[in-house]
Amino acid sequence: MPGNPNQRLNAATVQELIAINRLQTDLGGDLPPAWPARVIDGVLKGFEGYCVIDTLRQYSGESASMLETLQELVVRHSAEKFVTSDIVHWDFNPGNVLCAGNRITGVIDWDGACAGDRGFDLSTYLFSSYDDPEVREPLWRETLNCSGRGALAVYLAHMIVRQVDWSIRHHDSLSVARWMTTANEIVRDLPK
Repeated sequence: MPGNPNQRLNAATVQELIAINRLQTDLGGDLPPAWPARVIDGVLKGFEGYCVIDTLRQYSGESASMLETLQELVVRHSAEKFVTSDIVHWDFNPGNVLCAGNRITGVIDWDGACAGDRGFDLSTYLFSSYDDPEVREPLWRETLNCSGRGALAVYLAHMIVRQVDWSIRHHDSLSVARWMTTANEIVRDLPK
């Protein structure tokens, strides 16, 4: 497949990304129905190998406090109605979206796919690109439109736990600081 991962999107390719994501609507079909428990459990219980919540509890007072805030937010929104019939990529980040020039040529690494809400994939990309308003704003709007405020809050809380944990365990302190800064910005912007 032509193209390279991790290329910065522009206004046109963000719209192309949204159009590709819309193709995931109601394609969950025969996949196991693990939604929204899979996302909620990542924040409240954690998983083996990623979303390890004890990592955030033990790293610093700031990360422990953030985890508490995220868990409270997820509990508050966990009873809301979630879309469950879409196909979800599960790791829809810039490293899995191939681009050539100003075109998206493909989305790779579908081994984590499940039935759920395509808005989770948008929030995953949103989280990864939060520092770029040209990407952030349209993805935020689209996720709100397809998933709602409560789901967006749950999805971004999941992504914060997932990335901050991963960064603490696998990256240097500068990377951890970068993701903690992004997480704090997102928490500030999240619907309460």
